[in-house]
Amino acid sequence: MNGRDLLRGLSCFDAEDDADIAFQLATPSDHTMGNTLTRYVDGKIHEQLGERRKITLVPSRQRSGSVVLSKREKRDKLFNWQRPALELVGKDQARLHVFPGRDYLLHYGLLVEAWHRFNGKRPPDVIVKAVTKAETWNALDLDLIVHPTVIMGYVEPVRAASSDWSAWEGTGAFQVSHHGNGGVSLLGCKHSYWGDIAGVLLWKLSRLGVRRLLYVGKLGSLRDDLMPNETLVTGTTSLIGGVVVDWSESDFGRELTDVQRVRHVHLPSTMLETRAWAVKARTIADVVDPEIGHLGRSALDCGLSFGYLHLVTDNLLEVTGVGLHNERRTILSGEDGEVWLAAIGRSPRVQRSRSTRRLTLSTSAVPSNTVPSTPHRDFPSADGESCGRAGGLRP
Repeated sequence: MNGRDLLRGLSCFDAEDDADIAFQLATPSDHTMGNTLTRYVDGKIHEQLGERRKITLVPSRQRSGSVVLSKREKRDKLFNWQRPALELVGKDQARLHVFPGRDYLLHYGLLVEAWHRFNGKRPPDVIVKAVTKAETWNALDLDLIVHPTVIMGYVEPVRAASSDWSAWEGTGAFQVSHHGNGGVSLLGCKHSYWGDIAGVLLWKLSRLGVRRLLYVGKLGSLRDDLMPNETLVTGTTSLIGGVVVDWSESDFGRELTDVQRVRHVHLPSTMLETRAWAVKARTIADVVDPEIGHLGRSALDCGLSFGYLHLVTDNLLEVTGVGLHNERRTILSGEDGEVWLAAIGRSPRVQRSRSTRRLTLSTSAVPSNTVPSTPHRDFPSADGESCGRAGGLRP
């Protein structure tokens, strides 16, 4: 089933970022997750959503008042645990308050649609409200002191790997920890900065004086030889909407060694990772995730030095028993996970220890010549740039 008309209401799908995506509504039989796709979707949906005649997704960070927080939020995590809150409207309508971001609204619109379809529920009208970059900017409540070098992403185990980091500071959605040698801060966030939200976050960090950013996290592989939970990757290019973003001249990841250099492709939602898409994408890219391309593009616009260090956690075209449905459990257990954790403890410079075969880190300073000469560009005006429009979703 082609979802192009259906997705018209979800986001500005015809913008340049999405121009080359074949919007296919996935089923377990044609998605790269296979039969685990249903489990993945179920885990993302608010338990009180139920069957509604109309569901509206609104760009909002509201978490109090008339909304109900999900019991499926993983509150045992320090970061990335907050999920969209639900507001019940009468007997047969609901609003889902999704953190403002074009890709995130698209992602959750697809999740809601798939949950009803997979569970044999009556298909509702799903309306996704438009969102602007200004809304995303204003929703990112970032009022912290950070060093010029920031490591963000999956930072909990980074701090746990060394006693040189300070205690977490901050009372809002964002918290920071500073390295004892100075110059480097870890940045954690309670909510998701999925997709283009990460790009706007980088803009905001640049206003706080950040000049170098290392993004650590997890992604999917399109290559057979990039084994899950064993392979660390980095790179300097991303394909977004048929356009290659290249930050090689300002690559903060140039200091990384003993990792695979790969080509990245952007996809706004894991729900679009069908087998047909993956077969086509692997001819032009090696890995996929929603954030890296946006971060690379924003880094070029802001004049920041940017790099990423990610662990491959699933292979989209191979059945390995590892995937998005269980990556959290797998990544934090066993020797494979320890190799990744040891790799990102103190600074963005990675070296391999000959005696232990584990990845360890050098505490050497970041080279001063990593900041490019690209002039800083102003963020869009307060009115923002429209990134979507209201519309209807009818399966």
